[in-house]
Amino acid sequence: KPQEAWNLYNNNRCTIRLLCPHKHSDVLHQTLSHLESYWGCMAGCNAYLTPPAPAGDTSAEATGTQGFAPHYDDIDAWILQLEGRKRWCVYPPRNSSE
Repeated sequence: KPQEAWNLYNNNRCTIRLLCPHKHSDVLHQTLSHLESYWGCMAGCNAYLTPPAPAGDTSAEATGTQGFAPHYDDIDAWILQLEGRKRWCVYPPRNSSE
């Protein structure tokens, strides 16, 4: 329901997450194929659209611009940010086995 997603984005400041957009884009699919060949492993793709800061708020930490609460991923992630700005916090491993 696209309209419901846009309502949540616009009215509730929710982040929109697109899983596997490469299934719908030949360019993304080809890009992942090249990355897989280069890295020698599988590659996947997700896309996130986080609402911009409220009007007049130009700070990097503007309220409402955080897509997710702090978390960790159990995969290696390579991030490409295409627009806007964000302060990324990368933490050390939780323990020596990670």
